Amino acid sequence: MCSDPLPIIPRGRYPTWNQEIIVKNASIILESLHSPLLLAAVFEKYLNSIVRSIRRQRENKGNKRRRFRMSEEDEAAETDAFLERSGPPSVEIPYMRDKYYMLEGNDFYEICLSV
Repeated sequence: MCSDPLPIIPRGRYPTWNQEIIVKNASIILESLHSPLLLAAVFEKYLNSIVRSIRRQRENKGNKRRRFRMSEEDEAAETDAFLERSGPPSVEIPYMRDKYYMLEGNDFYEICLSV
């Protein structure tokens, strides 16, 4: 699936299209707090995002930094057990969208734990 990247929003600006995304996402999360099935679907989607991120970094030969260890067996298992392993020693907070795409699974996990 290929789509146009989201534009970088200048600090202090709140474009309508972005506010609509925020409201939609918030309503899904709030609704999931009352529906175990919807909450499971949200977590499933989130895990899928983490796996794709780690896979993308694994395939990026230009990025020489230490990578999070996820085997093909981990990927096929479709569980989050592999996230219990220790990863690279730093957490990178994405201060802009372009940095978000360089995150790996352990970064996502650490960011969630800190919220």
